[in-house]
Amino acid sequence: MPVIVILMKILEAVYTPVAPRIDGKIDKIWEKADSTKNLWQFTTRFNEKPTETTCVKVLFDKENLYFLFVCYSHNTKILHPLVGEEDYIKLWLNPLLTHTSAYEFKVGASGRYEDKLITDDGEDEFEWDGVWFYSSKIYPDKYVIEIKIPFKILRYKKGENK
Repeated sequence: MPVIVILMKILEAVYTPVAPRIDGKIDKIWEKADSTKNLWQFTTRFNEKPTETTCVKVLFDKENLYFLFVCYSHNTKILHPLVGEEDYIKLWLNPLLTHTSAYEFKVGASGRYEDKLITDDGEDEFEWDGVWFYSSKIYPDKYVIEIKIPFKILRYKKGENK
């Protein structure tokens, strides 16, 4: 069973026989997922408690990992321009457990996205272009991002469970 660490918070990915629809709407299927709201900032103020709450949930099926990010914004306006600075989430996956390399997936409130591979020497490989799926939807008090990552685009140790 996949275990997800989010800035040192551990989530257990829950198996789902029915995949969530990746559309920025929170399907009922997400209710059975493990979640965390106890996160810490990475930027702009490293290792500080954020001013707003983000809830993260994780599911998986035989072929994919699914992530739900609910980014609340009660005290600040959501930044979502098509150019310039905006609110976004970054997801790093390290299926080889090297602590020196990772896959990075970034999705903004506007729907802008990017991905890259961070190699063992700390270099960013923007040429890596995995096929994954996402949706971003803005609500009055939050934005929601759903991500679907096929296991087949990730490298992991042979014999390890997905």
